Amino acid sequence: MSLKKLGVAVLAVVVLGAIATNSAFAAEFEESGATWFVGGAALPVGTHEAFQTEAKGEKQTLETTVAGQQLDLTWSKTSCIGCFIDNTAGTIATLMGSLSTTVITVSNPAGCSVKGGSVETKPLSVLIGMKLGSATVSTAKFTPEEGSTFATVTLEGSGCPIAGTYKITGTQFAEALSATGTSATSQDFKMNKAIQEAAGGSLKFGENGAIVTDEFKGTLTSGKAFKTEK
Repeated sequence: MSLKKLGVAVLAVVVLGAIATNSAFAAEFEESGATWFVGGAALPVGTHEAFQTEAKGEKQTLETTVAGQQLDLTWSKTSCIGCFIDNTAGTIATLMGSLSTTVITVSNPAGCSVKGGSVETKPLSVLIGMKLGSATVSTAKFTPEEGSTFATVTLEGSGCPIAGTYKITGTQFAEALSATGTSATSQDFKMNKAIQEAAGGSLKFGENGAIVTDEFKGTLTSGKAFKTEK
């Protein structure tokens, strides 16, 4: 085989391998099959239940690089602003609203801080689907309700080497910690690198990939028990 043909063959293998890998990640999220139940009954279409969140654990983080610099953000509180759950098309569980992260600190690089110490996302649309092949693992897909921008973050500081305003864009996934069908007054969710990659998510801070590690508890303001069922 000539070097030219060998090069073409190697390229084909690499491309096909990449396609197969990306397909495997994307295939782990099933975009339908979960329905909200509140107080033991399916939530009727057109009926909303107000939803709120509370951070769990000591810290939540975002890690990325900007202009070759490692950027590490940490925050201690995440609130859901104007959030509610509903069932669209009768059976598809969704969550709508914005997220606000506060008490944000920059541990790296030195000299940087987040303007105002907080970030609020644009309105989000959260689809509660399932992990493909599982009847017990609910997976939430977070996307902006309009466009592709989650939020903008301004880094500042007289000694900050990457001062400027950056957009957070893409798709973020979270997994429910309780098995589907478990009714409770609170439901816990987590985000991390493994969940994001397996579900096929891709979040960017500016031009570079970003990883969010977070764990939060969700409750209904009514105090009712709720769950999803496939």
